[in-house]
Amino acid sequence: MSLSRGAYEPRETPHGAVLNQNRPVVLDMREHGAARISLVVAMEYSIVEADGDRGPWKVTTRQYNFELERGGKRLFAFHWHPQPPNPYTTPHLHLSKQPDACSPALALLHVPTGRVSVEEVIRLAIEVGVKPRRDDYDKVLSETQALYEQYRTWGGSGPPKA
Repeated sequence: MSLSRGAYEPRETPHGAVLNQNRPVVLDMREHGAARISLVVAMEYSIVEADGDRGPWKVTTRQYNFELERGGKRLFAFHWHPQPPNPYTTPHLHLSKQPDACSPALALLHVPTGRVSVEEVIRLAIEVGVKPRRDDYDKVLSETQALYEQYRTWGGSGPPKA
């Protein structure tokens, strides 16, 4: 498993960051024999000039796709893909496609969310039974989440209007 990512220079087109070549990563479960959960992470980002303690440069997210799957079927998918022609330009959640989890119509909905971080998705994975790799996972996730919140430039249902 590896994280491939673009370069660290400013340019007009976004860079990409993809976990495991955009294939689901099977995670270890706390309970032996539990149905395995997989993680998908893909993002686009840009390097932009920034002022103050965010500068002189910062990374800004352009879109993301974070998914948790069980048996190749979605449990939760957190998406933000604001580029046209997509009609759903704000961060949203897709519900489970697991049998008996919800109706097919509910699985197609775009449930509005605020901006979602990788740390929040990892915490959700742990809540649904994934075994943390570190004993100090709570501390590490809290620290990196705090940095994310400190340096992000928007946090609601969509980026600020120009």
